[in-house]
Amino acid sequence: MEINVLLFDDAELLDWAGPVEVFNAASRFTKTPVHIRYLGYGNQRIKSSGLVIYCNGLWGSDSKHFPDLIILPGGSGIDRLYTEKTTRNLINLKESGATIASVCTGSLLLAHAGLLSGRKATTHHENLDQLARLAPDCEVQKDVRYTGTSPVFTAAGVSAGIDLALWLVAREWGNDVAMETANFMEYPTDGIEQSKNSANQ
Repeated sequence: MEINVLLFDDAELLDWAGPVEVFNAASRFTKTPVHIRYLGYGNQRIKSSGLVIYCNGLWGSDSKHFPDLIILPGGSGIDRLYTEKTTRNLINLKESGATIASVCTGSLLLAHAGLLSGRKATTHHENLDQLARLAPDCEVQKDVRYTGTSPVFTAAGVSAGIDLALWLVAREWGNDVAMETANFMEYPTDGIEQSKNSANQ
């Protein structure tokens, strides 16, 4: 499984580090190798929560190579990504069959790109109204940890990305692997159950 993580200056650390750790942990319990690449927006040297991260490459530099999953974190710098190039790249990813998973205000980028039209979506509780304005034909959901329909999924604020990642692990490799992953991480397993949220295959 190949995962790309889009990073930008001021991306919220747990938005992307949480899901990445879920998939790293899951690789202990499945025979499928997990390869994670970090792609910087405009620069391979990204600052996040006081850390300097050197990315593997640049976002959108390889238009012919598509991952299985892309993780879009949120953060205070998300509005800098509201560009035509980013929109085109996200649309190409969706059309390639890649799964797109946003965390926190990463959903605002999907809304700006028109990828939440006619879909259920969520975001950080402080940004729900903003999401509704950006995507007026989206069904904005409150009080859920994650939601969506394939291939676009959104998680609520910060730690909710872990719940979405565990659900994606369950979708990919089954509930047993997801449960083993959560137990290894000493993380509550409630969010793995699809019935408690509104994500669909």
